[in-house]
Amino acid sequence: MAYEVGIYFGAPHAFSVFGSAAYRENADQRSWATFKGWLNEIPK
Repeated sequence: MAYEVGIYFGAPHAFSVFGSAAYRENADQRSWATFKGWLNEIPK
C-alpha cells in the first residue's frame, strides 16, 4: 500500500479549521488541492 504525507511549514494541528486561531489559508488551500488531486487518481 502506498501512502503520502504532506507537511506544511508553520501550520499547526487543525490548520484548516476556518475561523480558528490555528487556521492557515495557504496550508489549507494547498492541502485541499492535494486531496482533490488524489481523488482524481481513484479509478471510477
